[in-house]
Amino acid sequence: MLNYLLGFLLFASALQTNWENLKKQIRPIATFALGGVLLSTILIAGLFFSLTQLFNLQISYIYCLIFGALIFPTDPIAR
Repeated sequence: MLNYLLGFLLFASALQTNWENLKKQIRPIATFALGGVLLSTILIAGLFFSLTQLFNLQISYIYCLIFGALIFPTDPIAR
């Protein structure tokens, strides 16, 4: 049921968004969003890299960063 109603709920909330208030708060929103994404990506990548080194798996840190960016949900709806 959520799969069918989610689009309608998001559309309805977008119609009621106060865009002027959002424009005034864009800097803190962007700072927290980008900071949260970077922090979670680096944290998950570091833990994954440490875990692979513990089991003697040779995985490059860049692949761990990609994994961290993919695996950590940054969208509150995805949780």
